[in-house]
Amino acid sequence: MIWVRRTAAVALGFPLLGLLLGTLLLQGVNATFLSADFYTDQLEEADAYRFVMDDVLSSAVDELREGDPEEAGLDLRENPVASSGLDTPRIIEAVQRALSPEELEARVAPAVHELAGYATGESDTLTIDLELAPVVRDLVAELQALMREAGVYERLLEGELEPRIREAAGDSLADDGTEPGWDRRLFEGDAEDGDRLADVATGIVTPEWFATQVEHVLDELTAYLVGDADGFQILIRLGDDQVAAATEELKSILRETDASELVYEEILDPTVDENLDETIALPYGVEVSREEVKELLREAAPPAWVRQQADRLVEDVSAYVTGTTEGFSTVIPLTERKEVAAELLTELAVARVEQSVRGLAACPADTAAAALAALESGRLPDCLPPGVAADDLVEDARSAIAEAIPPLVLGPVPDAVMYGDGDLRFDVRADGGPDALDALDDSRELFARGWSYSDADLRVDLASDPELLDGLDRFRDFVANGYVHTRGDPAASGFAQVLDEAHDGAGSFLGSSVAAWVSVAVLLVAIGALGGTSWPNRVVWASASLLACALVVLVQFWPVYEFVSGGVIELAREEVAGWSDEDAGPTLRLVAAKSIDVAESASDDFIAAVRPPSIVVALVALAALLAALFGPRMIRPDRTLQEQALEER
Repeated sequence: MIWVRRTAAVALGFPLLGLLLGTLLLQGVNATFLSADFYTDQLEEADAYRFVMDDVLSSAVDELREGDPEEAGLDLRENPVASSGLDTPRIIEAVQRALSPEELEARVAPAVHELAGYATGESDTLTIDLELAPVVRDLVAELQALMREAGVYERLLEGELEPRIREAAGDSLADDGTEPGWDRRLFEGDAEDGDRLADVATGIVTPEWFATQVEHVLDELTAYLVGDADGFQILIRLGDDQVAAATEELKSILRETDASELVYEEILDPTVDENLDETIALPYGVEVSREEVKELLREAAPPAWVRQQADRLVEDVSAYVTGTTEGFSTVIPLTERKEVAAELLTELAVARVEQSVRGLAACPADTAAAALAALESGRLPDCLPPGVAADDLVEDARSAIAEAIPPLVLGPVPDAVMYGDGDLRFDVRADGGPDALDALDDSRELFARGWSYSDADLRVDLASDPELLDGLDRFRDFVANGYVHTRGDPAASGFAQVLDEAHDGAGSFLGSSVAAWVSVAVLLVAIGALGGTSWPNRVVWASASLLACALVVLVQFWPVYEFVSGGVIELAREEVAGWSDEDAGPTLRLVAAKSIDVAESASDDFIAAVRPPSIVVALVALAALLAALFGPRMIRPDRTLQEQALEER
């Protein structure tokens, strides 16, 4: 019967081993992972704050310098870090002037302790305030000073803004635009001049103005994000002097074109085309073409008159394009020009009649009547009738033609042509398409009112993504006021709910540690009761079982752990070292390698927290075993072996 009991006692040693192992692990968890100090100590031992502000930041800047803006989702022509001309040490120094590693630790370490303390159940309220607002302000100020010092604005202006202005102007042209219309006068230049409107814009946008606008944007956004302001209003506009300079520059560019071409091609020629047929029939069989009429109107305009009209048109168009006026209406009087053109056209037509008449022979008797009938009907005869001189016929034709030209040719052409902003917009769209008209409107908006963007515009843009909008509000509130959370808050975020679950689980974990030690004690009592027949014997069984389990656990926590952990850590380091640039960038590889070091340190500290209790348990078990074996002999050394055997039975 005793052997059955002792077999059962031995069998209970296996659950005792598992229970003791679990209990000691619980003890280690309570001493490390469920202690807020453990996490801050780990970060301090790893020198994490200096690692972030030195190694990680330097690697990240270098990686950004080599990266492609498009891959990062940035609509930039060049890499801003590379084109800035700033080397990595200067950038790091500027950042660390705003936030040194020591200042980072002073802000982050208490927050980590608070967060870990709440998650591990040490406190029921979570309060985090990193005081980020002054850091953000200082960081923005340092970067602004660095950008001015290093001439970054000049590089950005040359590499980003100017090409974008020219690209926008070029995009406004229709692919098949061949007519020299307003789109080409305003948007396209030759190889030397470049784009017209682009030249106007880039000529007045100075690096100082550009720097002022960028800093205005940064200041407005910074104040909004850190909670210094409830909203922001970004307004980028040109000063009155810049608008005036732009107007003068545009006038100069438009005047570079032939003045007569500007007036005629854009206004007078289209008017003639609209009002005259392609061919006009005059008396005596003379025909003039629409193109001839346009040429004679050009001849009728003296250079001084053309320059005067072109200057007025250029003045009005330039003021409208630069937003100085809301509209314009340029009136070009044509009455005098039409009178001169009528004389020129009469001479042209009479010359054609004279050329035909001079070649006519005298009419035979049988055709004289027909020739007279043709003359009476205003047609040239095939021959000269008797009694009709060629000179007289030419003079009669002159009178008839001079009388017919005003109503037939010049009558449809108005005495004055008005060209206004509506005509300009129609022509720009007809020549260059909707993009050209949009470019014109964008230019007017920029010159007249500037470009504005506010927090209301931002919220409208983010309205389609409520989570992103909510994240913006939470971020602003966190930067300005920190974060306070009480367990069980129904309005808590998903992250806070996870923290609540960790908080509740940590409390249960702490209670289970006590229960585990009680369970170990119960198993020891059961082993002693089953295996022993006397009190000293029961203690021997219990202590021997506990000592054996403790030694097995120590073997696991010492040589086995050292062997296994060393191999696992080495494999992890080899894995990270084998990552290619496609798998992860240099910064991620650096962080991963550091994370392995931190994990190794945390694991070693955890095992270090488990070993002492294991040793204590082994020593207690050994002491109890020795006391049970030799204690009775020391108390009654005269007992015989027979008495001891009888006592055991």
